[in-house]
Amino acid sequence: MTFLATIEAGKEQMMDSNPKYGPVMVNAFRAMAVVMVPVMTTFPAAMLCYWVPNNLFSMGQSILLRNGMVKEAFGIWERPKPVPGAAQDAGFQETLNNLVKKAKGEPTTEAAKMKAHNEEIETRKQVAQMSRSTRAKRRGGVATRRQR
Repeated sequence: MTFLATIEAGKEQMMDSNPKYGPVMVNAFRAMAVVMVPVMTTFPAAMLCYWVPNNLFSMGQSILLRNGMVKEAFGIWERPKPVPGAAQDAGFQETLNNLVKKAKGEPTTEAAKMKAHNEEIETRKQVAQMSRSTRAKRRGGVATRRQR
């Protein structure tokens, strides 16, 4: 249960670090804390002797480092608040998808997608133009042979 107390003491940090996925991370750690209780019953007692003091130390550290006087004494700056309307950092899955697209040579940004789309349209126009001119040349050549 000390793990759950540690999570609750540091949840503001998780929420601030990523407003989009922060609540999901906090709930996942809460669930892990509850699931670990029956799992820990099969572990040696030494693990309990390690985890409890470690979690108590982590919880104390989280609480202590949120104190304004402690932050000032150690020169810890306040975390800047997110700017409303500013672009959010991509999540892990989105970053991974972009890396795969880059490896395949596919565009990853809206500007790159628009550029690729415009290039494809221009290529199609050029192909259509060449096809029309080739057909016209063939028809012209056929007409001159018939006249002879």
